Amino acid sequence: MKVFLTLKLMIIVVCLVLVSGIVLGEGSLSGKWEGAIVVDGQELGITIHFKGDVDDLRASIDIPLQGVKNYSLQNIKMEGKKIYMELPSQVTGKFSGKLQGEQITGEYNQGMASGDFYLQKKVNQGVAKEEQSEKELTVEEVSLEVDDGVLYGTLQLPADEYLLESKKHPVVLIIAGSGPTDRNGNSIISGENNSLKMLAEGLAEGGIASLRYDKRMIAESSGINTSELKLRFNDFINDAVGWINKLQQDKRFSDVYVIGHSQGSLIGMVAVRQSNADGFISIAGPGNNIAQILERQLSSSLSGELKQESFRILNSLKSGETVADVNPKLNSLFRPAIQPFLISYMKYDPSIEIGKLSVPVLIIQGTRDLQVSIEDAQRLKEANNTAELVIIEGMNHVLKEVSADPAENIAAYSKSDLPLVDDLVKVINEFIK
Repeated sequence: MKVFLTLKLMIIVVCLVLVSGIVLGEGSLSGKWEGAIVVDGQELGITIHFKGDVDDLRASIDIPLQGVKNYSLQNIKMEGKKIYMELPSQVTGKFSGKLQGEQITGEYNQGMASGDFYLQKKVNQGVAKEEQSEKELTVEEVSLEVDDGVLYGTLQLPADEYLLESKKHPVVLIIAGSGPTDRNGNSIISGENNSLKMLAEGLAEGGIASLRYDKRMIAESSGINTSELKLRFNDFINDAVGWINKLQQDKRFSDVYVIGHSQGSLIGMVAVRQSNADGFISIAGPGNNIAQILERQLSSSLSGELKQESFRILNSLKSGETVADVNPKLNSLFRPAIQPFLISYMKYDPSIEIGKLSVPVLIIQGTRDLQVSIEDAQRLKEANNTAELVIIEGMNHVLKEVSADPAENIAAYSKSDLPLVDDLVKVINEFIK
Protein backbone atom coordinates (compact mmCIF):
# COMPACT_ATOMS: atom_id res chain seq x y z
CA MET A 1 0.00 0.00 0.00
CA LYS A 2 2.85 2.42 0.79
CA VAL A 3 4.21 1.86 -2.71
CA PHE A 4 0.98 3.02 -4.29
CA LEU A 5 0.70 6.03 -2.00
CA THR A 6 4.15 7.03 -3.21
CA LEU A 7 3.12 6.43 -6.80
CA LYS A 8 0.07 8.62 -6.35
CA LEU A 9 2.22 11.41 -4.96
CA MET A 10 4.52 11.06 -7.97
CA ILE A 11 1.62 11.55 -10.34
CA ILE A 12 -0.08 14.56 -8.75
CA VAL A 13 2.89 16.83 -8.08
CA VAL A 14 3.15 19.67 -10.56
CA CYS A 15 6.77 18.87 -11.40
CA LEU A 16 5.92 15.21 -12.11
CA VAL A 17 8.46 13.03 -13.81
CA LEU A 18 8.04 9.56 -15.15
CA VAL A 19 11.00 7.69 -16.58
CA SER A 20 10.40 4.57 -18.64
CA GLY A 21 12.32 2.24 -20.90
CA ILE A 22 11.02 -0.68 -22.93
CA VAL A 23 12.56 -3.04 -25.41
CA LEU A 24 11.23 -2.60 -28.92
CA GLY A 25 10.74 -5.55 -31.21
CA GLU A 26 10.00 -5.51 -34.93
CA GLY A 27 6.91 -3.67 -36.10
CA SER A 28 5.35 -0.39 -35.11
CA LEU A 29 4.63 0.70 -31.54
CA SER A 30 2.24 3.38 -32.79
CA GLY A 31 -1.13 2.98 -31.11
CA LYS A 32 -2.77 2.37 -27.76
CA TRP A 33 -1.34 -0.06 -25.18
CA GLU A 34 -3.36 -0.98 -22.08
CA GLY A 35 -2.10 -2.73 -18.96
CA ALA A 36 -1.10 -2.24 -15.35
CA ILE A 37 1.68 -1.86 -12.82
CA VAL A 38 1.63 -4.76 -10.33
CA VAL A 39 3.26 -4.25 -6.90
CA ASP A 40 2.71 -6.60 -3.96
CA GLY A 41 -0.21 -8.16 -5.79
CA GLN A 42 -2.00 -4.84 -6.30
CA GLU A 43 -2.68 -3.54 -9.81
CA LEU A 44 -2.73 0.08 -10.96
CA GLY A 45 -4.17 0.35 -14.47
CA ILE A 46 -2.23 2.35 -17.06
CA THR A 47 -2.50 3.13 -20.77
CA ILE A 48 0.40 4.28 -22.93
CA HIS A 49 -0.20 5.91 -26.33
CA PHE A 50 2.62 5.79 -28.88
CA LYS A 51 2.66 8.12 -31.89
CA GLY A 52 4.99 8.67 -34.83
CA ASP A 53 7.82 6.53 -36.18
CA VAL A 54 11.33 5.61 -35.08
CA ASP A 55 12.72 9.04 -35.97
CA ASP A 56 9.92 10.95 -34.21
CA LEU A 57 8.44 8.67 -31.57
CA ARG A 58 6.20 10.27 -28.94
CA ALA A 59 4.27 8.75 -26.05
CA SER A 60 1.82 9.70 -23.32
CA ILE A 61 0.44 7.87 -20.29
CA ASP A 62 -3.06 7.65 -18.77
CA ILE A 63 -3.67 6.53 -15.17
CA PRO A 64 -7.50 6.49 -14.89
CA LEU A 65 -7.64 5.73 -11.15
CA GLN A 66 -5.74 8.94 -10.42
CA GLY A 67 -7.42 11.14 -13.06
CA VAL A 68 -4.24 11.38 -15.16
CA LYS A 69 -4.99 11.80 -18.87
CA ASN A 70 -2.56 12.16 -21.78
CA TYR A 71 0.49 13.03 -19.66
CA SER A 72 3.41 13.07 -22.10
CA LEU A 73 6.68 11.20 -21.81
CA GLN A 74 9.68 12.94 -23.38
CA ASN A 75 13.34 12.59 -24.45
CA ILE A 76 12.48 9.33 -26.19
CA LYS A 77 15.65 7.64 -27.43
CA MET A 78 16.08 4.38 -29.31
CA GLU A 79 19.21 2.29 -28.85
CA GLY A 80 19.00 -0.83 -30.92
CA LYS A 81 15.76 -2.50 -29.88
CA LYS A 82 15.49 -0.46 -26.71
CA ILE A 83 13.51 2.72 -26.24
CA TYR A 84 14.09 5.19 -23.42
CA MET A 85 11.74 7.96 -22.26
CA GLU A 86 12.01 10.39 -19.39
CA LEU A 87 10.56 13.49 -17.75
CA PRO A 88 12.53 15.47 -15.12
CA SER A 89 11.00 15.21 -11.63
CA GLN A 90 11.59 14.87 -7.93
CA VAL A 91 10.37 11.25 -8.09
CA THR A 92 11.21 8.72 -10.81
CA GLY A 93 9.72 5.46 -11.96
CA LYS A 94 11.18 3.06 -14.51
CA PHE A 95 9.67 0.45 -16.79
CA SER A 96 12.07 -2.09 -18.34
CA GLY A 97 10.43 -4.71 -20.54
CA LYS A 98 10.35 -6.76 -23.72
CA LEU A 99 7.98 -6.76 -26.66
CA GLN A 100 6.52 -10.21 -27.41
CA GLY A 101 3.99 -10.12 -30.23
CA GLU A 102 1.29 -7.63 -29.16
CA GLN A 103 2.36 -7.57 -25.51
CA ILE A 104 5.06 -5.82 -23.48
CA THR A 105 6.04 -7.27 -20.10
CA GLY A 106 8.79 -6.41 -17.66
CA GLU A 107 9.83 -4.88 -14.36
CA TYR A 108 8.71 -1.67 -12.67
CA ASN A 109 11.01 0.15 -10.24
CA GLN A 110 10.39 3.22 -8.09
CA GLY A 111 13.05 4.02 -5.53
CA MET A 112 13.45 0.99 -3.29
CA ALA A 113 10.17 -0.52 -4.49
CA SER A 114 9.84 -2.88 -7.44
CA GLY A 115 7.21 -4.94 -9.19
CA ASP A 116 6.03 -5.95 -12.63
CA PHE A 117 4.10 -4.32 -15.45
CA TYR A 118 2.38 -5.45 -18.60
CA LEU A 119 0.91 -3.76 -21.68
CA GLN A 120 -1.30 -5.21 -24.40
CA LYS A 121 -1.72 -3.42 -27.73
CA LYS A 122 -5.30 -2.31 -28.33
CA VAL A 123 -6.54 -2.60 -31.92
CA ASN A 124 -9.44 -0.42 -33.14
CA GLN A 125 -12.04 -2.45 -35.01
CA GLY A 126 -15.35 -2.10 -36.80
CA VAL A 127 -17.68 0.74 -35.88
CA ALA A 128 -15.34 2.24 -33.30
CA LYS A 129 -12.69 2.77 -35.97
CA GLU A 130 -15.22 4.31 -38.37
CA GLU A 131 -16.49 6.67 -35.66
CA GLN A 132 -12.94 7.76 -34.89
CA SER A 133 -12.26 8.56 -38.56
CA GLU A 134 -15.52 10.48 -38.88
CA LYS A 135 -14.73 12.58 -35.81
CA GLU A 136 -11.23 13.39 -37.05
CA LEU A 137 -12.66 14.96 -40.20
CA THR A 138 -13.66 18.09 -38.23
CA VAL A 139 -10.22 18.73 -36.72
CA GLU A 140 -6.63 19.10 -37.81
CA GLU A 141 -3.68 18.26 -35.60
CA VAL A 142 -1.22 21.13 -36.02
CA SER A 143 2.25 22.06 -34.81
CA LEU A 144 4.40 25.16 -34.45
CA GLU A 145 8.18 25.19 -34.51
CA VAL A 146 9.74 27.50 -31.93
CA ASP A 147 13.39 28.18 -31.13
CA ASP A 148 13.78 25.26 -28.74
CA GLY A 149 11.33 22.67 -30.01
CA VAL A 150 7.81 22.04 -31.31
CA LEU A 151 4.42 22.96 -29.86
CA TYR A 152 1.37 20.82 -30.68
CA GLY A 153 -2.28 21.81 -30.95
CA THR A 154 -5.71 21.07 -32.39
CA LEU A 155 -7.42 23.19 -35.04
CA GLN A 156 -11.19 22.82 -34.60
CA LEU A 157 -13.01 23.62 -37.83
CA PRO A 158 -16.60 24.89 -38.16
CA ALA A 159 -19.50 22.52 -38.62
CA ASP A 160 -20.08 21.19 -42.14
CA GLU A 161 -22.84 23.67 -42.93
CA TYR A 162 -20.32 26.53 -42.62
CA LEU A 163 -17.51 24.96 -44.65
CA LEU A 164 -17.92 26.86 -47.92
CA GLU A 165 -14.76 27.36 -49.97
CA SER A 166 -15.90 30.81 -51.08
CA LYS A 167 -16.23 32.13 -47.53
CA LYS A 168 -13.64 32.81 -44.87
CA HIS A 169 -14.39 32.30 -41.19
CA PRO A 170 -13.16 33.95 -38.00
CA VAL A 171 -10.77 31.88 -35.92
CA VAL A 172 -9.93 32.02 -32.22
CA LEU A 173 -6.68 31.08 -30.47
CA ILE A 174 -7.53 29.54 -27.08
CA ILE A 175 -4.83 29.86 -24.39
CA ALA A 176 -5.08 27.62 -21.32
CA GLY A 177 -4.47 28.63 -17.72
CA SER A 178 -1.51 28.06 -15.40
CA GLY A 179 0.11 24.87 -14.17
CA PRO A 180 -0.06 21.50 -15.95
CA THR A 181 -3.24 22.38 -17.87
CA ASP A 182 -3.41 20.96 -21.39
CA ARG A 183 -5.12 22.23 -24.54
CA ASN A 184 -8.46 20.70 -23.48
CA GLY A 185 -8.51 22.37 -20.07
CA ASN A 186 -7.50 19.20 -18.22
CA SER A 187 -4.87 18.94 -15.49
CA ILE A 188 -2.97 16.14 -13.80
CA ILE A 189 -3.82 17.87 -10.51
CA SER A 190 -7.53 18.64 -10.76
CA GLY A 191 -8.58 16.06 -13.33
CA GLU A 192 -10.38 15.93 -16.67
CA ASN A 193 -13.17 18.44 -17.37
CA ASN A 194 -12.66 19.07 -21.12
CA SER A 195 -13.75 22.69 -20.67
CA LEU A 196 -11.63 24.17 -23.47
CA LYS A 197 -12.36 21.26 -25.80
CA MET A 198 -16.10 21.84 -25.25
CA LEU A 199 -15.61 25.56 -25.84
CA ALA A 200 -13.88 24.88 -29.17
CA GLU A 201 -16.59 22.47 -30.28
CA GLY A 202 -19.34 24.87 -29.25
CA LEU A 203 -17.80 27.72 -31.24
CA ALA A 204 -17.37 25.44 -34.27
CA GLU A 205 -21.08 24.64 -34.25
CA GLY A 206 -21.71 28.37 -34.76
CA GLY A 207 -19.21 28.76 -37.59
CA ILE A 208 -16.15 29.91 -35.61
CA ALA A 209 -12.93 27.94 -35.95
CA SER A 210 -10.43 27.71 -33.09
CA LEU A 211 -6.95 26.53 -32.30
CA ARG A 212 -6.05 25.29 -28.83
CA TYR A 213 -2.60 24.05 -27.92
CA ASP A 214 -0.48 22.49 -25.21
CA LYS A 215 1.80 25.14 -23.76
CA ARG A 216 5.51 24.41 -23.59
CA MET A 217 6.47 21.72 -21.07
CA ILE A 218 2.84 20.56 -20.91
CA ALA A 219 1.27 17.36 -22.32
CA GLU A 220 2.29 16.77 -25.97
CA SER A 221 4.42 19.94 -25.99
CA SER A 222 6.49 18.70 -23.04
CA GLY A 223 9.24 17.69 -25.46
CA ILE A 224 10.48 21.28 -25.47
CA ASN A 225 13.60 21.04 -23.34
CA THR A 226 13.23 24.32 -21.50
CA SER A 227 14.42 23.74 -17.95
CA GLU A 228 12.45 25.26 -15.12
CA LEU A 229 15.45 27.45 -14.36
CA LYS A 230 15.47 28.91 -17.89
CA LEU A 231 11.71 29.35 -18.31
CA ARG A 232 10.41 32.93 -18.53
CA PHE A 233 6.89 34.35 -18.80
CA ASN A 234 7.87 35.87 -22.14
CA ASP A 235 8.30 32.34 -23.52
CA PHE A 236 4.53 31.81 -23.18
CA ILE A 237 3.82 35.18 -24.80
CA ASN A 238 6.17 34.50 -27.73
CA ASP A 239 4.60 31.08 -28.27
CA ALA A 240 1.12 32.63 -28.43
CA VAL A 241 2.33 35.26 -30.89
CA GLY A 242 3.73 32.46 -33.06
CA TRP A 243 0.36 30.69 -33.15
CA ILE A 244 -1.45 33.95 -33.97
CA ASN A 245 0.93 34.60 -36.86
CA LYS A 246 0.31 31.07 -38.15
CA LEU A 247 -3.45 31.67 -38.14
CA GLN A 248 -3.06 35.08 -39.78
CA GLN A 249 -1.25 33.40 -42.66
CA ASP A 250 -3.96 30.76 -43.15
CA LYS A 251 -6.13 31.90 -46.07
CA ARG A 252 -9.18 30.01 -44.77
CA PHE A 253 -9.65 32.52 -41.95
CA SER A 254 -10.67 36.16 -41.76
CA ASP A 255 -10.26 37.81 -38.34
CA VAL A 256 -8.08 36.26 -35.66
CA TYR A 257 -9.30 36.58 -32.06
CA VAL A 258 -7.66 35.40 -28.85
CA ILE A 259 -9.34 33.80 -25.84
CA GLY A 260 -7.23 33.65 -22.69
CA HIS A 261 -8.44 31.62 -19.71
CA SER A 262 -7.11 32.37 -16.22
CA GLN A 263 -3.33 32.97 -16.53
CA GLY A 264 -3.84 32.64 -20.28
CA SER A 265 -5.74 35.93 -20.11
CA LEU A 266 -2.56 37.88 -19.31
CA ILE A 267 -0.58 35.94 -21.91
CA GLY A 268 -3.29 36.61 -24.47
CA MET A 269 -3.68 40.35 -23.94
CA VAL A 270 0.06 40.93 -24.38
CA ALA A 271 0.22 38.61 -27.42
CA VAL A 272 -2.74 40.38 -29.07
CA ARG A 273 -0.98 43.72 -28.96
CA GLN A 274 2.32 42.30 -30.20
CA SER A 275 0.72 40.45 -33.11
CA ASN A 276 -2.00 42.93 -34.15
CA ALA A 277 -4.74 40.35 -33.66
CA ASP A 278 -8.32 41.52 -34.22
CA GLY A 279 -9.88 41.10 -30.79
CA PHE A 280 -9.42 39.74 -27.28
CA ILE A 281 -11.60 37.76 -24.88
CA SER A 282 -10.64 37.28 -21.23
CA ILE A 283 -12.33 34.43 -19.36
CA ALA A 284 -11.71 34.26 -15.59
CA GLY A 285 -8.66 36.48 -15.95
CA PRO A 286 -7.04 37.87 -12.77
CA GLY A 287 -7.04 41.65 -12.48
CA ASN A 288 -3.94 41.99 -10.30
CA ASN A 289 -0.21 41.42 -10.66
CA ILE A 290 0.92 37.95 -9.54
CA ALA A 291 2.92 39.54 -6.69
CA GLN A 292 -0.27 41.09 -5.29
CA ILE A 293 -2.10 37.78 -5.63
CA LEU A 294 0.65 35.95 -3.76
CA GLU A 295 0.69 38.58 -1.01
CA ARG A 296 -3.02 38.11 -0.45
CA GLN A 297 -2.79 34.31 -0.44
CA LEU A 298 0.23 34.18 1.87
CA SER A 299 -1.38 36.61 4.30
CA SER A 300 -4.39 34.38 4.72
CA SER A 301 -2.63 30.99 4.71
CA LEU A 302 0.59 31.51 6.71
CA SER A 303 1.48 32.90 10.13
CA GLY A 304 4.48 33.59 12.35
CA GLU A 305 8.06 33.21 11.13
CA LEU A 306 7.04 31.31 7.99
CA LYS A 307 4.82 34.20 6.92
CA GLN A 308 7.63 36.70 7.57
CA GLU A 309 10.04 34.54 5.57
CA SER A 310 7.63 34.30 2.64
CA PHE A 311 7.24 38.08 2.48
CA ARG A 312 11.01 38.55 2.68
CA ILE A 313 11.42 36.32 -0.38
CA LEU A 314 8.50 37.92 -2.19
CA ASN A 315 9.83 41.44 -1.65
CA SER A 316 13.23 40.38 -2.96
CA LEU A 317 11.66 38.89 -6.10
CA LYS A 318 9.62 42.04 -6.64
CA SER A 319 12.86 43.99 -6.74
CA GLY A 320 14.32 41.54 -9.24
CA GLU A 321 16.64 39.71 -6.84
CA THR A 322 16.63 35.94 -6.33
CA VAL A 323 16.97 34.28 -2.90
CA ALA A 324 19.25 31.26 -2.50
CA ASP A 325 18.27 30.25 1.04
CA VAL A 326 14.62 29.12 1.05
CA ASN A 327 12.83 27.33 3.88
CA PRO A 328 11.98 23.81 2.59
CA LYS A 329 8.35 24.42 3.59
CA LEU A 330 8.20 27.19 0.96
CA ASN A 331 9.94 25.26 -1.82
CA SER A 332 6.74 24.49 -3.69
CA LEU A 333 6.28 28.21 -4.33
CA PHE A 334 9.71 29.82 -4.00
CA ARG A 335 12.28 27.12 -4.86
CA PRO A 336 15.35 28.76 -6.43
CA ALA A 337 14.74 27.20 -9.86
CA ILE A 338 11.32 28.88 -10.25
CA GLN A 339 12.34 32.31 -8.94
CA PRO A 340 13.57 33.74 -12.30
CA PHE A 341 10.20 32.82 -13.84
CA LEU A 342 8.32 34.54 -11.00
CA ILE A 343 10.43 37.68 -11.46
CA SER A 344 9.61 37.73 -15.18
CA TYR A 345 5.91 37.11 -14.41
CA MET A 346 5.77 40.00 -11.94
CA LYS A 347 6.77 42.47 -14.66
CA TYR A 348 3.26 42.25 -16.15
CA ASP A 349 0.12 43.75 -14.58
CA PRO A 350 -3.15 42.67 -16.26
CA SER A 351 -4.86 45.98 -15.49
CA ILE A 352 -2.07 47.82 -17.29
CA GLU A 353 -1.74 45.47 -20.25
CA ILE A 354 -5.46 45.36 -21.04
CA GLY A 355 -5.51 49.16 -21.01
CA LYS A 356 -3.04 49.16 -23.91
CA LEU A 357 -5.43 47.33 -26.23
CA SER A 358 -7.26 49.29 -28.92
CA VAL A 359 -9.07 46.24 -30.40
CA PRO A 360 -12.51 45.02 -29.26
CA VAL A 361 -12.30 43.42 -25.80
CA LEU A 362 -14.75 41.11 -24.02
CA ILE A 363 -14.33 40.26 -20.31
CA ILE A 364 -16.24 37.22 -19.00
CA GLN A 365 -16.47 36.22 -15.36
CA GLY A 366 -18.53 33.64 -13.49
CA THR A 367 -20.24 34.18 -10.15
CA ARG A 368 -19.17 30.75 -8.77
CA ASP A 369 -15.44 31.09 -9.55
CA LEU A 370 -13.40 30.08 -6.48
CA GLN A 371 -10.10 31.29 -7.94
CA VAL A 372 -10.88 34.59 -9.66
CA SER A 373 -13.44 37.12 -8.43
CA ILE A 374 -15.93 39.48 -10.01
CA GLU A 375 -13.76 42.27 -8.58
CA ASP A 376 -10.93 41.04 -10.83
CA ALA A 377 -13.18 41.37 -13.88
CA GLN A 378 -14.33 44.81 -12.80
CA ARG A 379 -10.71 45.90 -12.37
CA LEU A 380 -9.98 44.86 -15.95
CA LYS A 381 -13.07 46.69 -17.17
CA GLU A 382 -12.02 49.89 -15.37
CA ALA A 383 -8.62 49.69 -17.06
CA ASN A 384 -10.23 49.44 -20.51
CA ASN A 385 -13.49 51.41 -20.50
CA THR A 386 -14.38 50.38 -24.07
CA ALA A 387 -14.38 46.70 -23.10
CA GLU A 388 -17.60 44.74 -22.72
CA LEU A 389 -18.08 43.02 -19.34
CA VAL A 390 -20.36 39.97 -19.02
CA ILE A 391 -21.03 38.25 -15.67
CA ILE A 392 -22.37 34.70 -16.09
CA GLU A 393 -24.50 33.46 -13.21
CA GLY A 394 -23.47 30.07 -11.82
CA MET A 395 -20.26 29.65 -13.86
CA ASN A 396 -17.21 28.34 -12.01
CA HIS A 397 -13.52 28.54 -12.94
CA VAL A 398 -13.68 25.62 -15.38
CA LEU A 399 -16.71 27.12 -17.14
CA LYS A 400 -19.30 24.72 -15.73
CA GLU A 401 -22.59 25.64 -14.05
CA VAL A 402 -22.59 24.78 -10.33
CA SER A 403 -24.51 25.63 -7.18
CA ALA A 404 -23.18 27.51 -4.16
CA ASP A 405 -21.97 24.22 -2.65
CA PRO A 406 -18.11 24.32 -2.66
CA ALA A 407 -17.92 20.50 -2.85
CA GLU A 408 -19.99 20.49 -6.04
CA ASN A 409 -17.85 23.29 -7.42
CA ILE A 410 -14.60 21.38 -6.87
CA ALA A 411 -16.10 18.13 -8.17
CA ALA A 412 -16.88 19.86 -11.48
CA TYR A 413 -13.13 20.23 -12.14
CA SER A 414 -12.98 16.50 -12.88
CA LYS A 415 -16.35 15.94 -14.60
CA SER A 416 -15.69 15.62 -18.32
CA ASP A 417 -19.35 14.85 -19.07
CA LEU A 418 -20.68 18.01 -17.37
CA PRO A 419 -21.54 20.54 -20.13
CA LEU A 420 -20.44 24.15 -20.21
CA VAL A 421 -22.68 26.80 -18.70
CA ASP A 422 -25.36 27.65 -21.28
CA ASP A 423 -24.59 31.31 -22.02
CA LEU A 424 -20.82 31.14 -22.51
CA VAL A 425 -20.58 30.09 -26.16
CA LYS A 426 -23.52 32.32 -27.10
CA VAL A 427 -21.87 35.41 -25.57
CA ILE A 428 -18.56 34.78 -27.37
CA ASN A 429 -20.29 34.00 -30.67
CA GLU A 430 -22.28 37.24 -30.57
CA PHE A 431 -19.18 39.27 -29.67
CA ILE A 432 -17.11 37.92 -32.58
CA LYS A 433 -19.85 38.07 -35.18
